[in-house]
Amino acid sequence: MNMNVILRAVAYAAYAALLVSWPLRLKKLRRKAGAPVLPLKRKQNALMYAVLVCAPLLIVLQTVRDFGLPVNAVLCGCALFGAEVVIRDRILGGMAGVYEHALVADGRFFLLSDITALPTLSYEDGSEQESLYARSLKVVTRTSGVVFIGFADENERNAAVDVLVKLKPELKS
Repeated sequence: MNMNVILRAVAYAAYAALLVSWPLRLKKLRRKAGAPVLPLKRKQNALMYAVLVCAPLLIVLQTVRDFGLPVNAVLCGCALFGAEVVIRDRILGGMAGVYEHALVADGRFFLLSDITALPTLSYEDGSEQESLYARSLKVVTRTSGVVFIGFADENERNAAVDVLVKLKPELKS
C-alpha cells in the first residue's frame, strides 16, 4: 500500500477522532470548572466553522494531486491543527465565564487554584490606571506565568474581578 494512502487514512481517522472528542472534552472541562457563577460574553465567529469544513478538504485535495510525501504530511498536519484550533476555540468560547473552580475567558481555561495573583488590582486606583487597558486583566498563574485576559468591556471585567475575589479572597491583596 502507498504511504500517501496510509497518511490520508490516518489523517481522516485523526480528524474523526477530533470531532468525536468535542463533546467529551466539553463535558470534562465543565465538570472540572464546576457550576457557573458569572457568564461572560461568548465569542461568535462563523469563520471558525468554515475552517472546520475546509480543513478536511486539504486531505481530500491529496487524492486529486500528489504533492509528494513531505508536503502531503504537512497538509494533513495543517488540516488536523486547524480542526484542533477551531474545536478548542468553540469549546472555550462557548464556556466563557467565571465558574466555582475556574475562569474561562479569552479562549483560555484557568483553574482558580492555579491563579496566584491579580496584580493590576493593586494599582488600579493609582496614576498608572491611564496606561492600563480598561478591558484587560493581568493574571499570574503557577503553570502559565503572567497572562493578560481581555474582556468585552470594562463592566464585564469588573464583574469578573468581583466574583473572582469573592471565590478566592486572597487575590485581593
